[in-house]
Amino acid sequence: MNSYTAHSHSHILAHDKITSNARILIVDDDDIMRGLHEAVLSLNGYGTQSAADGEEALVLLATDDFDLLITDCNMPRLDGLGLIRALRAAGSRIPIMMVSGSLANDGELPADVRDEVVVALPKPAKTRDILAGVAHALRPQSATPRLARIGDVFTEHTASPGKARIADIFAVAAA
Repeated sequence: MNSYTAHSHSHILAHDKITSNARILIVDDDDIMRGLHEAVLSLNGYGTQSAADGEEALVLLATDDFDLLITDCNMPRLDGLGLIRALRAAGSRIPIMMVSGSLANDGELPADVRDEVVVALPKPAKTRDILAGVAHALRPQSATPRLARIGDVFTEHTASPGKARIADIFAVAAA
């Protein structure tokens, strides 16, 4: 697989101390993987919070500010693809990193989600690749290309509207 990793882009993906105070939401139904990602990111200075599925993540995203979303693809209730679609439909532009076993063996993301993922890594991802992907995804929005295809062409994306706007959108949708 020609995945986007620190090996292929090490000059771009060096761990950036400027972004180490960023808040990251980790969404994965696997308790062990979620815990490992939290530990690695916390030890490297990032603030983390986690959710076991997309529905839980939407609640957290509507009530708190995060700088990055790391999500698995296959989860019960609301999977990673559904989570991404819901966020984009609500107007959120939070950078998204996908770490999923479904990306192994040249797995492709659906076209409507592909352009919304900044970094995609197959599970199990190496610690250095996770840290490099996070550093890349947290670069200033105007400088961070969005993943068009895993390991391929990139385009730009804009900043998240923040928790107030997302909360308003979900409140209107729930009414």
